Amino acid sequence: MKRDQIGVQMYTLREMAAKDLDAALGAVAKMGYTGVEFAGFQGHSAAEVRQMLDRYKLKAFSAHIPADQFANDIESVVSDLQTIGAPWGIVPWVHPDNRNEAYMRTLGENMNAWASRLKDAGISFGYHNHDFEFTTTMADGETLFQTLVNITDPSLVFFELDAFWASVGGYEPDQVIRNHADRIRLVHLKDASKENPRKDVPVGEGVLDWGAILSAARQAGVAYYITEQDNPNPDDPQGDVATALRNAEKMAD
Repeated sequence: MKRDQIGVQMYTLREMAAKDLDAALGAVAKMGYTGVEFAGFQGHSAAEVRQMLDRYKLKAFSAHIPADQFANDIESVVSDLQTIGAPWGIVPWVHPDNRNEAYMRTLGENMNAWASRLKDAGISFGYHNHDFEFTTTMADGETLFQTLVNITDPSLVFFELDAFWASVGGYEPDQVIRNHADRIRLVHLKDASKENPRKDVPVGEGVLDWGAILSAARQAGVAYYITEQDNPNPDDPQGDVATALRNAEKMAD
């Protein structure tokens, strides 16, 4: 992991970003981040977001984009990703009502098509996991995660492994990476609390084995490492984001 591969998922600062995305981007740049992953543009156009990125000398590593947006208006998705200069578009989540074999198989087929369109535009496509992909099994006994791996085109569809959620799902994140080294291209740096393994904390502040995780990620050729917390300290989310960067930099090559 190189320092210039470390970014931040703006969802961690979602309340600040919702009020003032420009200020939120300025804050992470001041902390020392050089890259970001978006979770929506907070009502701004892609052109406006690109101006903010340029202002703070930030690079868009990727953007989380709901599956419905890919399904309903993929041309706008492609245009937005090109405008902000993001090399990755990521499906971030599946609604609980859809966490079943039929939907996930259809999603896999759709992701092949979406990824093909993005590839034509010079953009890569990925899927970001939570814990349910590892705790829910199909009729054949395979996990949802393995099912998505099996039914998607390995030359088109890749994965953004959220190490914390894989751990919550009962799997060792480093082993997941080693088992799917040709498919995992981004990793979310999110740690598990010592007191409660289902509570996320800044990377390096918890119990996950980052030596093993990062070793596996390096060997797999992961492109980006993105700090994130679903539940940062409500009194100081910026403090958590800064701590995550400091700890990640200590782990960098």
